[in-house]
Amino acid sequence: MWNLAGVEPEQLDYAKMQITSPNYELRPEIMESDYYLYHATHDAKYLAMGQTFFNALVKYCRTDEGYAALSDVRSKQKRDSMESFFFAETLKYLYLLYAPESTPSCSTRKLTRCSGAWGRSRRG
Repeated sequence: MWNLAGVEPEQLDYAKMQITSPNYELRPEIMESDYYLYHATHDAKYLAMGQTFFNALVKYCRTDEGYAALSDVRSKQKRDSMESFFFAETLKYLYLLYAPESTPSCSTRKLTRCSGAWGRSRRG
């Protein structure tokens, strides 16, 4: 899906492999899926996919001020919009994909939408 236009469209008709909603809102779901798949399998192809996602974000969505959603992934037309979840979730999962093994992960802590980690303290 990502490789169809270089960036993930909002909607895709999988039966026809046609983009039905061409915008991209900088959503985290594909990065989150990539993170969980890599940590479940340790298959290097998921690291390569993460690199592809990151390179496309920089190439097509980067602006002088930050990142921009796309109104159309086919033309790469940028919108003057960047939702807060882009930093809180999309970039969080890209970071965690490449973070050292000692970094708290989703399996050891609950990572919240606000990018904070809530852990249970252990009292002896």
